[in-house]
Amino acid sequence: MPATGCHSRAPDVARPTGTRLRVALVGSPNVGKSALFNRLTGRYVTVSNYPGTSVEVSRGAGTFAGRPVEVIDTPGMYALASATEEQRVVRRFLLGGEADVLVQVVDAKNVPRMLSLTLQLLELGRPLVVAVNMMDEATRLGLAVNVASLAGRLGVGVVPIVAVRGTGIEALQRAVVRAAERPAPLPPGYGNGVGTAIRALRAELTGAYAIDTTALAALLLQQDEDAAAAGRAAGAAGGARALRSRTGRGQGGRRRAACRTGGWRCPHCVPAAGGR
Repeated sequence: MPATGCHSRAPDVARPTGTRLRVALVGSPNVGKSALFNRLTGRYVTVSNYPGTSVEVSRGAGTFAGRPVEVIDTPGMYALASATEEQRVVRRFLLGGEADVLVQVVDAKNVPRMLSLTLQLLELGRPLVVAVNMMDEATRLGLAVNVASLAGRLGVGVVPIVAVRGTGIEALQRAVVRAAERPAPLPPGYGNGVGTAIRALRAELTGAYAIDTTALAALLLQQDEDAAAAGRAAGAAGGARALRSRTGRGQGGRRRAACRTGGWRCPHCVPAAGGR
């Protein structure tokens, strides 16, 4: 269920029509992000290091339903709580709210495995579209994806595509523009001990943030340094040291117990791995 509270929620500010949208492609490795990036941008692409790192990020320009866009192809990641340098760059980019719309690219053959990252992206409170790629391969395997049902459950646009063939690209572009013009979806609400811990930490995050503080609270529960830095930058109540003290050994122990309760699996407990 979506969260019902709005404390420390990122403001919904739509860019004026004609302003260039910043669209970030996000997803696990080997889901076809690069093929989609090439379809959306064409030949004019720049590759540069993310500031302060050696991680390369590709950027290109395009037009979606008459709107000029900048498309950013981010390194592959399985979860926001990541371990590699590339994944930390993506997390820093997302926590900074640097994209107007997020496009999560998922493999149609493995949709259930991809949804834990979807929940974490929803926690950011940013406009989101899910591009279900490799639909042709799923069909050959006898797999079907109920796109309408998935969109209804997630509360975001879900578009079937085949990036290498260009199938569904125009529909995806229209969905991105619609997402940019509408209020961002509410973050998911977790009805167990994890949800209680997240809500308690959100109450401490009283600064101004580019994202919904649900995502920051979930990462602080995992003693994430980037989340603590974001809290310091936004002037969170009590300071980042106080926030980290709330996410120490005792709180983490309760969180792990909550993740095991009733067989419910916290989306932040997916092991991180590297690669694009």
